[in-house]
Amino acid sequence: MVRFFWSGCIIAFFPHHDKYLYTASLLVTLQSLAEFLMVILSASSVNKAALTARNMVISLPGWIPQSYQEIKILVRRKYMKKVSLTLWKIYKIDNSLLISALGTLVTYGFLMGTLGNF
Repeated sequence: MVRFFWSGCIIAFFPHHDKYLYTASLLVTLQSLAEFLMVILSASSVNKAALTARNMVISLPGWIPQSYQEIKILVRRKYMKKVSLTLWKIYKIDNSLLISALGTLVTYGFLMGTLGNF
């Protein structure tokens, strides 16, 4: 995120006299954005898949009425805890994290550009 922010600042605020610096900054920005998207979107997909699998297992006792009680006991013993990928057990990773993080970067970019002291 830091690399993405500073390369974006170089593109936005520094003069483009040097084509090589501009091209390198643009490539670094695109690479950082691609890495960020790959991590956040894959973690979000994993969380959705884990929730879907958990819901499927919890509904399993209703599908097999012959051994309803045994399956219900096993499911409650093993699968009642919700498992998800988080950020230091503070924030669950989902698609809204992508929008929040990019919005934060844009806000800090505006602040840095307005203050002009970097």
